[in-house]
Amino acid sequence: MYPQTFCVGSYCRKLGQRCEGDSDCPTDPMVHCVSNMCTKLGQPCATNNDCPADQDIGCVDGACVMLGQVCHVDSDCKRYPQMYCIESQCKQLGQSCNVDEDCPGNPNTACIDMECAKISQPCWSYTDCPHYPRTTCMNSTCVKIDRGCRIDADCTPPWTDCIGSQCWKLGACRVDQDCPGKPFTACIDFQCVRVLQRCSSDTDCPSYPDTKCIGSNCVNLGQECSTTADCPHQPHTICRSSRCDKRCIQSYET
Repeated sequence: MYPQTFCVGSYCRKLGQRCEGDSDCPTDPMVHCVSNMCTKLGQPCATNNDCPADQDIGCVDGACVMLGQVCHVDSDCKRYPQMYCIESQCKQLGQSCNVDEDCPGNPNTACIDMECAKISQPCWSYTDCPHYPRTTCMNSTCVKIDRGCRIDADCTPPWTDCIGSQCWKLGACRVDQDCPGKPFTACIDFQCVRVLQRCSSDTDCPSYPDTKCIGSNCVNLGQECSTTADCPHQPHTICRSSRCDKRCIQSYET
């Protein structure tokens, strides 16, 4: 009688026996040895709460499944990409979170955009990290770097910089969109650099002459243009020799 018996393979079967492995349980693809107890899995679910109460059982793709299988890489986990190989065990990720510690497998997992995600993957560059720019490649490992800060010393120097109250790593780029921390960064000479520093003259800007002082802020110039209307920071800029430049006060060019 339920809850001691369950419908397994169209038959009522007693479950809950102690076990060391699946072979100790009634032979059925839906019955597994979970935490040394024969348990039915595979039933429909919407959340983990719909499944048998056990840390090794979770709701993945609408079905109760066993977690914690031994693995070497993510693809060893049958339910990948809903499950990932973390510390040699298949763990469920994607659940909601507020802080990194809410996630199973931390510090190899982290709370990114309010969801638990895997980090610590091996990498050669930031492009190898799935959650860039929330993560980046440091010392050949993907790490989370969007922690809050006030000054550079709050981050992990020399790898990160405090930009817009967040820790970021500045690296190689092709266009401005490749750089984390926008609008406080820009791509200049294929390298992400800081912009929008306070200034009173062009030479106050660390990346001068690629950045110049407009409206008391260092801004990136030199973009390709056909007319002055193509240039940002109007009316303080002008299209000169097909490149955006700072307009001289005395200039009457159009």
